[in-house]
Amino acid sequence: MLLTATGSAQTTVMLIWIVALFAIMYFMMWRPQKKEQKRVAAMLSSMEVGDVVVTTSGFYGVSNPCDYILFRSPYLFLVELKTHKGKSIPIAKIRPNQIQGMEKATHYEGVYGGFLINFRELEETYYITVQDVIQFTQTEERKSIPVEWCRDHGVKIEQKKKRVRYSYDLESWLSRYFGGVK
Repeated sequence: MLLTATGSAQTTVMLIWIVALFAIMYFMMWRPQKKEQKRVAAMLSSMEVGDVVVTTSGFYGVSNPCDYILFRSPYLFLVELKTHKGKSIPIAKIRPNQIQGMEKATHYEGVYGGFLINFRELEETYYITVQDVIQFTQTEERKSIPVEWCRDHGVKIEQKKKRVRYSYDLESWLSRYFGGVK
């Protein structure tokens, strides 16, 4: 009887230690990690275009509304690349901060913003101005931009397929702005 009581006491003490270790791990590791994840998520959701960012690795940058910034004196082009497999591109693929940031930038003289939309199945690419995208989202009931609309409202960009990626003839596209041809 004495032997079983001692074995039972040892088991109880061991269970208490295990529970204590899990409690310590929870309060020292898991809980602070969850708090940090919530803080980072809140910070990222509150970021706006133009906010200065310094990452934990020391990288210093700015939240940009576009993939590429092209400069050809005296013009500045903000270009966001979008690609989609189907015959229409979901509007959800264009982030609101991209539209807002480019639209805000185009208020300055000589600044143009827009989207290069590549339809992979059709192997067609179009440049659509940010103003046209805004007008489409405000007037159309659709949740995607069809290729037919891009053909009517956009400028076709010549492209060459290189294995899986494309090379775009931006020189001829830019010359349309300088030569007065749209």
